[in-house]
Amino acid sequence: DDEEVFPMVTVPAKTFIEMTSVQPYEELIEAESLRIFEESMGKAMFVSHQWVASEHPDPDLQQFPVLQQALKNLIAGQSKVQLPAGVELVLGRYYKCPTAADFNPEELYIWYDYCCCPQGNSPRAVLRRQQAIRMIPAFVSKSALFVILCPYIRTNDRTLSYSTWKARGWCRLEYLSRHIARDDGCVITIKSESHATLAWNFIGVVDSPGTGDFTIEEDRAQVGQVVLKMIWRKLHSYLKNGDRINYCFLSNVQHIYLKGFDLDPIE
Repeated sequence: DDEEVFPMVTVPAKTFIEMTSVQPYEELIEAESLRIFEESMGKAMFVSHQWVASEHPDPDLQQFPVLQQALKNLIAGQSKVQLPAGVELVLGRYYKCPTAADFNPEELYIWYDYCCCPQGNSPRAVLRRQQAIRMIPAFVSKSALFVILCPYIRTNDRTLSYSTWKARGWCRLEYLSRHIARDDGCVITIKSESHATLAWNFIGVVDSPGTGDFTIEEDRAQVGQVVLKMIWRKLHSYLKNGDRINYCFLSNVQHIYLKGFDLDPIE
């Protein structure tokens, strides 16, 4: 079982915000800086972000420090998570946003792919990385906080922002995992050190990873199998719990989530 083979490895928040570079999994393991997360320990924060380069997520440190400083500001209460303007007009003050207490660094653990998944090229590292990738839906389901890290940055050949994050197949997989996994907790979009807002999904359906962009085309089929397995498990969970409304809803929208894959909806 993949969950037994590769657990949810995280970086304690206090360690994460003090890092001076984006260190790979192997370096953090050697430094004994990683912790296997259990929900009894506190809260996990899953970070969804775009890689700036194919071999490194942030070679020029354009994104990583934004997340670090944003966390420092939220922990210190110097900035707050806010509702999007449109949602605030509808819900006003009836919806409570996370406060500094929700980001207690003593009980907060960060999942960031480059730090928490093997990055080596050895056969064992490649195998372990694939095991970790298959566990992404499980990691997301354990995370009370889901962060979309999408600052506006420019590289030599492109511009990255929320719109490009939303177009990435891997990012869509992570967001779909969150959408299916849990209704509690919150999804936070971080666009700058002081700009953190709740992400809001009015229509209740998200874009298919299969119609997203992949740097390596072979990844599309792999992601498809993850999505299919995720839908299968959630349908069984709804049946087991007698939740017929959500079972019927997911049964009827699963073809949207499977769009772009050469896969049939689950009968």
